[in-house]
Amino acid sequence: MQNYYFYAKNISKGNLIDMRLQLSLDLVCSDEAIDDIVQTKDSLDIIEIGTPLVIPEGVKASSVVKNQYPDFDLLADYKIIQYNHKS
Repeated sequence: MQNYYFYAKNISKGNLIDMRLQLSLDLVCSDEAIDDIVQTKDSLDIIEIGTPLVIPEGVKASSVVKNQYPDFDLLADYKIIQYNHKS
């Protein structure tokens, strides 16, 4: 497994804090992404499809993951443009 990140997110629900673990898939192939999910799925709450996977595979990458893992929350990071303004 490479090019992945785990994020622990605090989600406030009233007085309770719910910790959720997110796997960020910044890969270029959905087959590699599925392999990484298989290895970590027992610990995950959220699967993120990163821009490096969306660029070569398009929205198909999100569909592949959601169809195989419908019980997980799916976050798709579709960055369209990044602009750095310099004064």
